[in-house]
Amino acid sequence: LDALELFYSEDDLDTLVLAAGDADYVEVMQRLRSKGKRLFVITLEKNFASELLPYLTGHAIIEKELTSIGYDLIDYSPLLKFLYNLQQFHHSKTGGFVAASLYMRKLEEYNIVTQNTAKSLLSQMIENNVIAKYTVENPSTPEHPTSAIKLNESSEVVKNFIRNYLD
Repeated sequence: LDALELFYSEDDLDTLVLAAGDADYVEVMQRLRSKGKRLFVITLEKNFASELLPYLTGHAIIEKELTSIGYDLIDYSPLLKFLYNLQQFHHSKTGGFVAASLYMRKLEEYNIVTQNTAKSLLSQMIENNVIAKYTVENPSTPEHPTSAIKLNESSEVVKNFIRNYLD
């Protein structure tokens, strides 16, 4: 409604770029298009309503645009949920840690991702500070400590995950 009001009161505005893509905007887009306005939508693919297409001058799907320049959006939720559950289990049973190799093996075992993907995603999550990596002494071979991982609770991604997952 604010967009309609703004465009009706300001004659020199001719273009709207909306960072949303759900069908709730069909009526707004229809009205603005009937007034000759140029309409663009930037949205996630899962949120894009095809009902908007007849009214748009153009649109961009965020995932496709990022992929075209070498970036991928990663849905961390299943990966973080799995690590969170592993952490809870290991801490409740033994006060222990989650080995990075165990995490990757379990991701594959439970068909969450393939082994190669697990290694790549784990590296990306460590690089993006979503997961913290640390070493733990290995009692059987002290010269080869174990790489352990945990959720980096100072990460905004993890904070949002915990807020949404635990609520």
